[in-house]
Amino acid sequence: MYDLDCKIIKGKWHKNKYKVIKPLGKGGIGNIYLAFNERRGFVALKISKSMLSITREYDNINKYKNKNFVPIVYELDDWEYKGETYYFFVMEYIKGYDLSKVINQSMSLKLKIKIFMIILGILEDINKEGLIYADMKWQNVMVDYDNQSIRFIDFGSLVPVGEVVKEYTPLYDRCSWGMGTRMADLGYQVFGAAVLLITMLTHPINKIDKKYIPEVFKILKKTGISGDILELLNKALYGEIKDCGTFLRELKKVHLNLENKKSSLNILLDIIIGVLVIALIIVATKIKSSIIISLL
Repeated sequence: MYDLDCKIIKGKWHKNKYKVIKPLGKGGIGNIYLAFNERRGFVALKISKSMLSITREYDNINKYKNKNFVPIVYELDDWEYKGETYYFFVMEYIKGYDLSKVINQSMSLKLKIKIFMIILGILEDINKEGLIYADMKWQNVMVDYDNQSIRFIDFGSLVPVGEVVKEYTPLYDRCSWGMGTRMADLGYQVFGAAVLLITMLTHPINKIDKKYIPEVFKILKKTGISGDILELLNKALYGEIKDCGTFLRELKKVHLNLENKKSSLNILLDIIIGVLVIALIIVATKIKSSIIISLL
């Protein structure tokens, strides 16, 4: 992170002052801080030495300003400090936690799948604009507990389809696994999403290599993940699912089938329990009758 010993950032053009409270994280193009402004209250401030990168991310977020999965951006400005120019934008501070903290807590498979389906829907929305959200990872997915929604952060990794991916995390990167190129295409998005789901379902992956994929599936099987989900993940990793929209529809089918199977099983169990109760009543009645007869 940049060593910002200065506690006050004042925009050169808008003249707004922001008191830096604490660092929130480090993105692909800069650092993010929790800050306070008298008019806006608590905000997130992203700062970088790259004017191009900051401006591009600001524009990317603005492009989706009517979508509830992106933070609200307030302003873009620059700041002179110790002879250097820094560029920053100010955005809504999301009160919540990233996906890693959610998954580390005890959570049912059903809820994990539902969260992932929301993520797939967001990715499909982005992809329809001709863009790929390249840096897909836990830390970039926030659970907003004020609005009860899933929000994406760090839009600096958005890449037009057909261009080379420059900002990525190796674990979710198809090329790092030896499973394809680092070209921004719909298959690249599906691969990263599939790895995200795998990490949601099991422990963190320790080795990034296509030779390790069979071992990953062995670990998943031990956790009791259904064969249908495993088959879908296998197709996603090996490029047999063309886009996130298809991935989402197929996952919904699998999820529905699993729910129907559970419902059928519950009905069957209810019937069995009902039959056993009736049988016990009959047996109890016969025993009671036998006792009465013997007493006579």
